Amino acid sequence: MTALQLRNCEAVWFDKRKDPSCIDLNAIVGFILNVPSDYKFAFVTLPLQKRHWIAVRRIDGKYYNLDSKLREPECIGGETDLLAYLRAQLETNKRELFVIVEKTSTSSEQQNANWLKSETIAKPPSDRNGSGHIA
Repeated sequence: MTALQLRNCEAVWFDKRKDPSCIDLNAIVGFILNVPSDYKFAFVTLPLQKRHWIAVRRIDGKYYNLDSKLREPECIGGETDLLAYLRAQLETNKRELFVIVEKTSTSSEQQNANWLKSETIAKPPSDRNGSGHIA
């Protein structure tokens, strides 16, 4: 996480009970996925689990999987492809997603509001459809 701090960024944990479509993709720098990884010794896979970090970032309008275990960056595609990719990754229990945002001087709660789409920010039930009734 030191590399993020040097670039004036921070990682914010994403609650995977939410759909990734609630993320304002224009307000973020990228993503970090934390995934389980097998422990290999030579050609033998040992029954130990370790964690692996995968960076995902937009480059020239396309999103790329920048996993260091790949021979080269893997193009995920556009925004729709990215959201499908993130949904698939988060379906398993042992994967976590961090949203990478530029660090600001605002509170953590307000910082979250900066990368969540405005319609997904929690509102009191009576305000959800503007009529005072829950839709």
